[in-house]
Amino acid sequence: MEIGVEHDLPVYRVTGLLQQAANAAAANDPATMRRVTGEALDLARAYRMPEAISAAEIALATLVLIEGRFTDAQRLYTEATAHMERAGSVHAGFLRLALAAIWLNDGTLGDHLDDVHALHEALGPMVADLLALALHAAGRSDEARTSPSPIRPDFFFTFLTSLRAMAIVALNDRDAAAEIYADLLPHRDGPPAGAESLSLALRPVAHTLGELALLLGRDDEAAAHFAQAAAIADQWNAPHWSADARTHADLALGVSPPQER
Repeated sequence: MEIGVEHDLPVYRVTGLLQQAANAAAANDPATMRRVTGEALDLARAYRMPEAISAAEIALATLVLIEGRFTDAQRLYTEATAHMERAGSVHAGFLRLALAAIWLNDGTLGDHLDDVHALHEALGPMVADLLALALHAAGRSDEARTSPSPIRPDFFFTFLTSLRAMAIVALNDRDAAAEIYADLLPHRDGPPAGAESLSLALRPVAHTLGELALLLGRDDEAAAHFAQAAAIADQWNAPHWSADARTHADLALGVSPPQER
C-alpha cells in the first residue's frame, strides 16, 4: 500500500487493499473487510481493472451470503461472475461453486443434485464431499461417500475441510470424525469457514467442531464450540447461524429449547 501510494501504482494499492480485507476476515473483523473492499472496488473501477473489480464484488457478495440474504447473494455473485466472463477471466466458472455454497447454506442443496453432479464432473475430488452432502440431502445416503483425497492447506482449507466434516457428520462416520476434528481445531476461533478467501463462506468453523464433538461423545466440548460459534456469528451479523449455534449449545448441555420448557 505504501509503495502504491508513494509511486502512484494502482495495482499495488488494489492488491494491498484486498490483502487487508482477507486479513480482516481472518481476524473476525467484517467491518474492516467491508470498508477496505469498498475502497479496492472504487479504485479498481476508477482504473478499469476488470479482474480486481470482480474480486472485490465477490468479496462483498460473500458478506451478503454470511448475513443470510441468499437471494441478494445469488444476484451479486451472478453479476460479478458475468463481469469476469466478459473480461475473459480464467475464474469465470466460479459461479457454480458459489451457487452450491448458497444452496448448502439455505438448506436446498438436495434440490440441486444434478447441478452438484455436474460440478463434481468438472472439478473432481475437490467437491466430492459437497456431492456427498447433496446425495444425503436428497435422501440417497447409501450412495454418499466422503473423499479420501488430502485437502491442500493453502487453498480454501477451512471451507473444504468444513465440507468434509459436515459430510462425516451427515453420514455418522465416527471413525473419521476424530481426524477431521484435529484438522479443524486450530481454526476454532476463526471466521465463517472460507471467509478469509473473500469468495465463499459456510457457518463458523466452531459450529462444525461442535457437531464433530457431539459425534465423538464429547458433549461439554461441543457446548463450548457452539457457544463460540454463536459469538462469532454475532460478529458477522449472521443471526441465523447464531440462533442455530445457541440451540445446539443448549441441546449439548441437556437444556430443553425454550418452546419445550
